[in-house]
Formats: sequence, C-alpha cells, structure tokens
Amino acid sequence: MYYELLTGQSPYERTRDREERKRISRYKNFKPLRDIDPNIPASIVRIVERLTKIEPEQRYQHPSQVLDDLYLVASELRDK
Repeated sequence: MYYELLTGQSPYERTRDREERKRISRYKNFKPLRDIDPNIPASIVRIVERLTKIEPEQRYQHPSQVLDDLYLVASELRDK
C-alpha cells in the first residue's frame, strides 16, 4: 500500500487470481522506489522495503514498530 501511495503504481502485476497474486508477490522483485521517484527520502524507502520483505520474519512484527519508524521520519523531515 505504501509503495502505491508513493509511486502511483502497484509493485506487482495486477491479477484477479489470488494464487497468482501470491506467487507473483513472493518471487518477483519490483522496481525500487527511488528509480521511480528519486525525491523519496531514504528513510521512507527503508520503511517500505521492510514492509515488503518476502520473508515474514524480516518485516515489522507489530504495527507499533511501523509507527515508531514513521515518527522518526516525521521528526527527521521536520528538522530539515
């Protein structure tokens, strides 16, 4: 969802078939955010990359972790 909000594009091919979507999302790498928009801050890119990791244990384990990182980014961007 964050990828799409930042780029206006889906990271994966569109398909209605649920199994096909799972297969695509598991094995297909998508275009890096900064290739689409080099103005996206690196801290945002790191969050989105972690949210979209293939292996579940590499993703955020709790929504509060995402919020914590988003607060850090907001603070970082506000201080610029």
